[in-house]
Amino acid sequence: MPEQVGLLGCGKMGAEVARHLNNLMKSEGQHLLIYNRTTDTPTVRSLQDEGAVLCSSPADLASKCTLMFSLLAHDKAALDVAAGDNGILHGIRDGSVYVEMSTILPETVREIAALLCGKGPRVGVVSCPVFGRPDAARAGVLLCVPAGKPEHVDRVEPFLRPFAKKGIVRVGEDPGQANVLKLTGNFMIASSIEMLSEAMTLGERNGVSRDTFMSLVKAFFPVPVFEGYGGRIAKDDFAAGGGFTVTLGQKDVGHMQTLARASGTYLPTADLVMSHLAQAQEAGRGDWDWAAVATVVREKSSIPTKQ
Repeated sequence: MPEQVGLLGCGKMGAEVARHLNNLMKSEGQHLLIYNRTTDTPTVRSLQDEGAVLCSSPADLASKCTLMFSLLAHDKAALDVAAGDNGILHGIRDGSVYVEMSTILPETVREIAALLCGKGPRVGVVSCPVFGRPDAARAGVLLCVPAGKPEHVDRVEPFLRPFAKKGIVRVGEDPGQANVLKLTGNFMIASSIEMLSEAMTLGERNGVSRDTFMSLVKAFFPVPVFEGYGGRIAKDDFAAGGGFTVTLGQKDVGHMQTLARASGTYLPTADLVMSHLAQAQEAGRGDWDWAAVATVVREKSSIPTKQ
């Protein structure tokens, strides 16, 4: 029996993943079911125009699906969609698999798994955060890191492949471990932004142009995170657009700090990045790309920010 697939959360990332899933479903003569907390948005209307069918609630979607993907902005939204009024919990069928792709705390996804798996012996929960910005999702080059029972990940993996051309890294059977790996990866990105901001500012204050600095990066550190965020910082390109905002960065770095405290891990760089994100937020830059950490470093070094 073919899977009936649904997706919850049609934001920047969710919409791009939805398009890949919708194309896959249409190729099999089916349609993707979708749910978004705000129903009348240009993105939702666009997905409907492409053949996706909008459901009235998470429970409604769950009652019609065997495989569900969720991409939401924060832990409260993830819990509300999974277990709130008219949540997945109230419609999921035994034998269905719920795929939580949001960047949330490991304990949050474990709580969701415990609640949903209590609805039937064959209900499965897979946590599958992704690495990549919305433009990477659009191009289908995300990295997916699923964790859950092998038989459940096996069912999910064919539906990841259209947008996971960067790769699929299986983490283990505990869904929370996927979120630990996601937070460690995002910690490396946040730390790279901080490092690039400080290094470029040090060079600029001592006569080395931003272009020259980026020539060094491209020649000696040719990795996507350094080139991508370094290029943004060098050009003062802090418009988030389809990217990751200061506000979302605060949420993720806060999760890193929470995980570090809970596990007795010393994580001073996260504290520094959080301080700079908070100062960017206070300066009215919450909707800027989180590379705006650089504006704080520069301003503390007497280099003004171009508005």
